[in-house]
Amino acid sequence: MHFAAPLPFVASAHQAASRVNISSGSPQRRALRFAGRFRALAAVFAVAVVCSIVLFPRTSLAQTTWDNTGTEWTSATSWVGDAAPANSSSTTTNTAVFTNLAAGFNTVNLSSGRSIYGVLFTAGANAYTFTGSSITFNGAFGISNFSANAQTFSNKVIQTASSGTIGSYTAGGSLVFAGGIDLSATAVDRTMTLGGIGNITVSGAIANGGTATAANVTITNTALTIFSGNNTYGGTTTVNALATLRLGHSNALGATTGATYVVGALDLNGQTIVGETMTNSGTGVSSSGSLFNSSASAATWNGALTPSASSTFKATNGSITLSGGIDLNNSSNTSRTLTLDGTGGLILSGNISNSFAGSTGNISIAATASNVTLSGSNSYNGTTTLTGGGAMNINSAYAISTNTLSIGTSAFLNNTSGGAITNLGNNNITLGDLLTFGTSGSTAANSLDLGTGTVTAASSRAITI
Repeated sequence: MHFAAPLPFVASAHQAASRVNISSGSPQRRALRFAGRFRALAAVFAVAVVCSIVLFPRTSLAQTTWDNTGTEWTSATSWVGDAAPANSSSTTTNTAVFTNLAAGFNTVNLSSGRSIYGVLFTAGANAYTFTGSSITFNGAFGISNFSANAQTFSNKVIQTASSGTIGSYTAGGSLVFAGGIDLSATAVDRTMTLGGIGNITVSGAIANGGTATAANVTITNTALTIFSGNNTYGGTTTVNALATLRLGHSNALGATTGATYVVGALDLNGQTIVGETMTNSGTGVSSSGSLFNSSASAATWNGALTPSASSTFKATNGSITLSGGIDLNNSSNTSRTLTLDGTGGLILSGNISNSFAGSTGNISIAATASNVTLSGSNSYNGTTTLTGGGAMNINSAYAISTNTLSIGTSAFLNNTSGGAITNLGNNNITLGDLLTFGTSGSTAANSLDLGTGTVTAASSRAITI
């Protein structure tokens, strides 16, 4: 389901007005409808003009507007004009519109499963909660929220269109999916896109749906997207540039049969992810790191990591353990650098390599990295740079592989493995001033022999042991 593009205007003002029957029902209902009629038309028309001109100028869909006098979707009296939207299909393009006609009746219950081409929340729309049976979207328009208020789907959402979009626009009201999302209703693998500028939380399970096996999720949303359900979808997860996905469950990325691709940022948020492969690039969103941990709890990624360009991993708060191995360059004859940063501590226990012939892979420990540990049997062929102010633990004989180790001014070098370590990489070492063996708070450490490589240092260099 491609939930990011706004819904087009699908009925003219004349058509919408013709559906308003103010003569039926009680005097109170007639008064409410009469008072709200023009507000409804104005709200729908304002959003419709933008949507229809920008995206779908030639599309004409049938719209029905919720009148805030009832709670049941299937009841005709819950809708303006006393006509509930008919079930939609790929050729019958019915859409449901939710506004701010009145303050009450903001729970929309589906006593039976319904299908719709799209749902639109207009600017200023109330905060609605959907309950009951499932709602199926069979159009590319999906769900669009132009209101600043949160919209909550406590029932299941099902996608049957080849693609669709869920998103929040203009005012950035959030969208919450607590009842789960099925990405397909057949054997066809679908792709759901989560877009817009408002927070999106999916706490229910995201599943393939139907008999599909490899449905996909793409995130373009420039606000925060949270997956906290026990997800089982089998396809890929793609986090586009400027998008941030926060994990709230160990299975948030679905089945391990589908890889994860990150150009934006992936927040592990204290989770342990096992068996998932990830291709990533860049520094994240606002220098967050393409992979980071915002939680105070430790996070673990136990799966293969293959950066597609130079990248940054950042332990923003709690620590991150990367135990699945990192291939710094497996796709091109270029030089790539993995920067390790953050105060929470990064532990790289898997092996670090660069497998593509003629490529170069480098490791850089940032000045603000307070505790980076390399403990694998590493074979990357580039430089290891410990930037001044940064702290690195060399916890295995080949932790820094075999190439040059460059140490900046006021850096910290340590061995926290629990036993003596002799570096066997025969690395040449470029030594900056004021190197401390130990940490900023303590010099207590295990023995570390840097090996037989050549040490180059300018005069008057101080080493604290």
